Amino acid sequence: SARLLERVLLRGPAPRPGIGGLRDALARGRDDPHGALADRPDAPEDLAGFLDRVERALAPLQACVDGGPMPVADMLAGLVEAAEALAGTEDRTGADRLWSGEEGNALGQHLAGLIAFCNILPPQRADVLDGLLAASMAGLVVRSRRALRGRNEAAVHPRIFIWGLMEARLQAVEQVVLGGLVETAWPPATDPGPWMSRPMRARAGLPSPERAIGQAAHDFVACACAAPQVVLSVPGRREGAPAVPARWLVRLEAFLSGRGQSVPAHPALSWLSRLDRPVGAPRPVAPPRPCPPVAWRPRALAVTEIETWMRDPYAIYARRVLGLRRLPDLEEAADAADYGTIVHDALDRWFAMGPEVWAGDPEDGLRRLFLMRLADARLRPALAAWWAPRLARIAGWVAREEAARRADGPPELVRTEQKGRVVLKGFAGGDFTLQGRADRVDLDRQGRLALFDYKTGTLPRRRSVIAGWSSQLVLEAAMMERGGFGPELTGRAGELIYWRLTGGYEPGEALPVASGEELADLVAACWLNLRGLIATYDEVEQPYLSHPYPDEGPRFADYAQLARVAEWSAARDEGGA
Repeated sequence: SARLLERVLLRGPAPRPGIGGLRDALARGRDDPHGALADRPDAPEDLAGFLDRVERALAPLQACVDGGPMPVADMLAGLVEAAEALAGTEDRTGADRLWSGEEGNALGQHLAGLIAFCNILPPQRADVLDGLLAASMAGLVVRSRRALRGRNEAAVHPRIFIWGLMEARLQAVEQVVLGGLVETAWPPATDPGPWMSRPMRARAGLPSPERAIGQAAHDFVACACAAPQVVLSVPGRREGAPAVPARWLVRLEAFLSGRGQSVPAHPALSWLSRLDRPVGAPRPVAPPRPCPPVAWRPRALAVTEIETWMRDPYAIYARRVLGLRRLPDLEEAADAADYGTIVHDALDRWFAMGPEVWAGDPEDGLRRLFLMRLADARLRPALAAWWAPRLARIAGWVAREEAARRADGPPELVRTEQKGRVVLKGFAGGDFTLQGRADRVDLDRQGRLALFDYKTGTLPRRRSVIAGWSSQLVLEAAMMERGGFGPELTGRAGELIYWRLTGGYEPGEALPVASGEELADLVAACWLNLRGLIATYDEVEQPYLSHPYPDEGPRFADYAQLARVAEWSAARDEGGA
């Protein structure tokens, strides 16, 4: 259930804080279009019921948040009660799960002591709890012994201690690691100090600085003989320079060497060398070349996917053949896609109201509709405040642009978010269906058709449209010629127009792509290219390559990690250089 909640409600733009925000997101029916439920547990709890359980578990802590200043000990007690309620399962209580084991014991003792000491503090607001816990736990580390699995979890294991030389002399352990066995560290460099020279120290009866070396040697012998197992550690470099092993370690090695012996190397040294030594010469990874059977290859695509098919065929393979979908990030920042959804939906609703909306004050009405749609989205308040004036400016631009277009009379017919499909025949793999949705289609009183595409982000370059790389709008025109959008919208498009709607300093811009004979030739060439693309991928030997054209790569490479693009593209670039 927790995984289901994460996939459906927490991935993508974050809902507003609190259980209420999660309920709002659930009530809005945040969809699960890409199989987010595919890896759910066998029998997940209904999300609404799961949120009820979470809300009941957090009730003690929520009471602290909703109330005014209160004793810190009471807030900590509410936190503990909520944590135990969240940790409980059907077969184990939350207290048993939280406070058992070494980590649980240490945390329980720490919180118990903190609650006892916090009685002297005045009442505080709940927002101080985070800082209080962070400060009280700073530097606390509990190292768990993995070998305790399956044994008594209450047993306390001998921890790892880092001691100085004086403390080490007083301890008895099973294994000791003597670290930093280099000159100037162990033993330390001799230093008579800034106040007295060596003769002055001798006249004053003070020991010579070299006494520290003898004391360090004594500590070395004491520590080396204090445990059954001793590891002598010498770094290869110290402070960026080659390290010089300690003199007594050198003497020990020389002594053993004269008797045909040596200090045995720790096995970890061989492990390290094996980690650094690859088996055989390194081989650069090759770009993927999947060739699924023709029967597995997609026989229907949207017009928006044709551009992806050309720029990154592997993405079509991963999405349509393997059925993989990009998993949104947790608390993903709202991006242009969310902004574009609001703009498209508001314009769709506005034009669907009919021609009478242009009789009054269209700018005010459209602005109200934009802001209403923004409120329905229930975005974060800061983001909504950032987008509201931009949407208002778009409303003004659309009203002025439409007034100019309607100066010679309103269009005979306006259709928005018009779905369409065309079946292409005559391929080895069978019929192929092209689907699309036109943002807007106008039919004027002279019978001319105009196709509109709303863009709230970057427009495709005209060169890319003419060359066929950005073919969405042109393919929609080709579908319209073949009756893909219904009989009343069948015919040649007289113009293709991009509306760039940013709401910035220039809130909108109308950019025609082509018209007349140029448009007719462009549509014919684009349709011919599509048929050639379908025929090419109906051949069994045709692979779905990843980024086959480096200069015309996709704008969003959702499957670049799966295709390991960073590895083989770097090798390709180096080879090309």
